[in-house]
Amino acid sequence: MPVVMTEADNPSGSIDFRDLRTITFLASKYDTPHILEEAHRRLRICFPSSLKDWDSRYCTSSSSLDFPFDTIALKPIDTIAVINLARRCSFNDLLPAAIYTCSQLPLLDLAADVHYGTGDVERLSQGDLTQCLHFIDTFSRDVASLIEDIRDGVALTAEGEAYECYCDGCTMVRDSYMEDTHHIHMPRDFLLHVKKLLDCLSQDYSTCSRYQGIVLKIRPETRDVLWAELRSLAGLTNDAP
Repeated sequence: MPVVMTEADNPSGSIDFRDLRTITFLASKYDTPHILEEAHRRLRICFPSSLKDWDSRYCTSSSSLDFPFDTIALKPIDTIAVINLARRCSFNDLLPAAIYTCSQLPLLDLAADVHYGTGDVERLSQGDLTQCLHFIDTFSRDVASLIEDIRDGVALTAEGEAYECYCDGCTMVRDSYMEDTHHIHMPRDFLLHVKKLLDCLSQDYSTCSRYQGIVLKIRPETRDVLWAELRSLAGLTNDAP
């Protein structure tokens, strides 16, 4: 059965990533712009170029980096090949989302060889591997520790000492946050974790003043900074949202 690639023939049908990858290689080699444009369109649905589009696709109440199989059937490990494909075909707008998604992989997978056939292997370049590790290191320290404090109910005294707060307001925030994030299967999905926390805090629970010293560090611009870092790692300017 032939692989249907054009939007006109199959606008919503899914294509396996292995097939799309092969077709894109051939389209690049033989300079077939309309095929490259269609491949780019489908990949862009999975790897949006803006934070707003990312939120629409992956930060709804029911989503947690579940790829939209209506356009491409791919697995998280395929994002290694997506990064390489974006570099090869100058699909640079895919890179922020692809780097972010790739950074969700287990560390051993990040450095793994991904086999697509005999002698057909994809691996991250040293530069892209370093970028993913840098992103994980930076936001693991800055965001993950803060999220862990929220989950554990840790607050700070005026002297900077940690304590666990169980007042009604703080407990309601934690319970609401835990209920909203229990389904998140990517522990480093900071964009979603921070959005869920902000949603919980927007419900105006009466948290104690000391606990707010931690939760107020999580601001909406936290996510903008994170996306800007991804764009910077991808070598893009930060003019776009």
